[in-house]
Amino acid sequence: IDHNSIPKHAVWVENSIVQAVPEHPKKDFVFCLSNSLGDAFLFQTCSQTELENWITAIHSACATAVARQHHKEDTVKLLKTEIKKLEQKIDMDEKMKKMGEMQLSSVTDSKKKKTILDQIFVWEQNLEQFQMDLFRYRCYLASLQGGELPNPKRLLAFASRPTKVAMGRLGIFSVSSFHALVAARTGESGVRRRTQAMSRSASKRRSRFSSLWGLDT
Repeated sequence: IDHNSIPKHAVWVENSIVQAVPEHPKKDFVFCLSNSLGDAFLFQTCSQTELENWITAIHSACATAVARQHHKEDTVKLLKTEIKKLEQKIDMDEKMKKMGEMQLSSVTDSKKKKTILDQIFVWEQNLEQFQMDLFRYRCYLASLQGGELPNPKRLLAFASRPTKVAMGRLGIFSVSSFHALVAARTGESGVRRRTQAMSRSASKRRSRFSSLWGLDT
């Protein structure tokens, strides 16, 4: 692979989260990229420094894409604003969820219980989505400002019981698997159209990933 190589695959990177995978059983300097389509990919680099550079570069590119979507030039300011909005949404839904749980304990009618349980389930999924977006924006902000990435354990602590069960069946509980699960569950309109467009554009580009290899395992 060199700078003149033509890429054989294209990966959707927008709204992605990149995490190092030091626990990989066979390879060193591995990172996982999970995207907004519910995909997750493992890649290997040549060194720890290059690994960190890839994480920073991808998160910075994603941050730029977010600013472009919002038609804003000050990316850092935009991310800070979006983070505050998400924190407010999280606070509101957490309060609503607690109220629902309190109401559930005093309701005896089975139909009403089911309605409340369904609503609690929606709040749980909303909270997971908000927490994931919050973590993602904090990753982007850290990359732009040269700070430390947010603690992944804090994000995983917000996974609901059904989500933990689902990931337990997969045999992996990580930020990448959590992100892929939430993204796949949420879904995005125009996925097929964007994927086709990405495939077409990839055939016209030259490869710049001379030091990056995808891993099968």
